[in-house]
Amino acid sequence: MKPDSGTNVLSDTPVGRLIVRMSLPGMVSMLALALVNLFQGTMASSSPGGLDAVSAAYPFEALMTAFAIGLGLGTGSAVSRSLGKGDSAAASEIAATGVFLAIVTGIGVGAAGAAFVKVFVNAFPISEEAAEEAVTYLYIVTASVPVTVTHTLFNKISISSGMTFRPMLAIVAGAALTLAVDYFLISGAAGIRLKTLAALAVGNVSGQSLTLVTALAVVRKAPVNVFFRRGFRLKRQNVKSILAVGVPSVIQNAVGALFLTALNAILANKTCFNIYSAFYKVQSLAYMPGFGLNQGSMPIMGYAYGAGNKERFVKTLKLTLAAAVTVSAIVFAAAEIFPEEILKAFKADGEMLAEGETAFRILSATFVPAAFSLILAAMFASTGHGGKAMTLNVLRGAALGLPAAYFLKKYVSINAAWIGIAAAEIIVPALFVPVAILTFKKIFASEKKKPRPESDAARNH
Repeated sequence: MKPDSGTNVLSDTPVGRLIVRMSLPGMVSMLALALVNLFQGTMASSSPGGLDAVSAAYPFEALMTAFAIGLGLGTGSAVSRSLGKGDSAAASEIAATGVFLAIVTGIGVGAAGAAFVKVFVNAFPISEEAAEEAVTYLYIVTASVPVTVTHTLFNKISISSGMTFRPMLAIVAGAALTLAVDYFLISGAAGIRLKTLAALAVGNVSGQSLTLVTALAVVRKAPVNVFFRRGFRLKRQNVKSILAVGVPSVIQNAVGALFLTALNAILANKTCFNIYSAFYKVQSLAYMPGFGLNQGSMPIMGYAYGAGNKERFVKTLKLTLAAAVTVSAIVFAAAEIFPEEILKAFKADGEMLAEGETAFRILSATFVPAAFSLILAAMFASTGHGGKAMTLNVLRGAALGLPAAYFLKKYVSINAAWIGIAAAEIIVPALFVPVAILTFKKIFASEKKKPRPESDAARNH
């Protein structure tokens, strides 16, 4: 069978091989984006006030991106469940509905974002020059929000139908163009030189635009039709199916984006905030295997759930959890051994380097439980229980982590605050294990239909 040849991949390929096939492209995609994020962070830190400007701009950019991720996940989850039931017509209707919602969401979020850029940036205790750079960066980025929402949706639809390699190429191509434009505009090698953050913003917009063009070409090969057909109408059930997973995902990603802003207010210390900002960028690289496995396992579990195939669902969940935890444990060990080298990549010295080593060693303890949380969230989202995925992620971050950081910093020490943030990441996934078990029993107890017919290879693996 050729790569990305259709939904038979989700039903006929042995589970272990399928997880690798579906997840590796996602890991490569996440790695490419994480490297862009890391490169841009180091470039910004090399200019006066650059790291401050990035630290202020990033949460707002992530807040807008939350809408793209949520809509993409919601549509992808609904599409994979419909395909699992063998209803490709319904899957196409859902995909087209997602495109309509993407157009509306992209325009609305971009316009609203542009209106609040200055208000958001002025909430950060940074210099006037850094604030000006952050505002310029965000004005440029908000203009590309419709592009980001649309290409994210196209890629999630392609992945939900069993295509992973080509969407990976779309993302990697966009990341490569981003880095190239960043380099030429910062160095002036192309005859044009911009301020660092303006250059990074133009690079991002260029990369996003290329990703959209490539993602559009890819989604045209998917076994669902994303384009509006004559007589297309919004159906309440389709919108509800998308939003059941999409809205909780938007909320959890938005809360995560605002986490940095709230933590900045709690820390009330520039050095501490820069330490966490540096860790946050490294964390995105460390989470890459978990995000890849999350992205790869969700369509498999969604398809198995739609087909009523309990055995395939369970095997996917177990293997994905084992892989995510193992890889994250390796990354955790590296972060414990080399915190100084990592911090120096962000031009850390003096106080930031001294305090940052301890902070990195404490906070990196979250890598393994966070990977566990990502896979549990994938299980919830793949079965339409987006609210539980949202609750899990909100609790481990803002709901418990921020109050713990506030009280421990106020009454104990900054290191105690780091411990509080890490403790929330560790405790919450443990509490959600029984929730996941009960959810699993409930959804398959309600499935009365027989599993979709599969090949002997799929049944035996």
